[in-house]
Amino acid sequence: KSQLLYDQEEFVFKSWSNVLQNVNYLFSIGLAEIASSEPQLAYAGFVYGASKRWNFLARTTPGLSELLNRLEYHIKDVFIPVILGKLHVSEQLRKIFALPARMGGLSIANICQTAELEYGNS
Repeated sequence: KSQLLYDQEEFVFKSWSNVLQNVNYLFSIGLAEIASSEPQLAYAGFVYGASKRWNFLARTTPGLSELLNRLEYHIKDVFIPVILGKLHVSEQLRKIFALPARMGGLSIANICQTAELEYGNS
């Protein structure tokens, strides 16, 4: 393998490590805890803050969609149920919540599905 490929793989690994740290903090300590008492504040923090970081990472790093499965798990199974006061979010509801607000969704995109598209668009 060329040195450039090794550097790219190292960059992806380091970036992914930072994402995992953000996931653990934001969902275990931060946004999920805030959402139990202030769901609108947590939602705004996610949509206008945290999701923009991961979107930037997806736009600048190729082949990241597989690595973002853990993030999607936290969004679907931890964050969304807490802000809605539900125990479970079905796949159908998750798809609806990924839609923009103007189409009846919550603008909580599934980053696993959009990562490659975002990279291609940048």
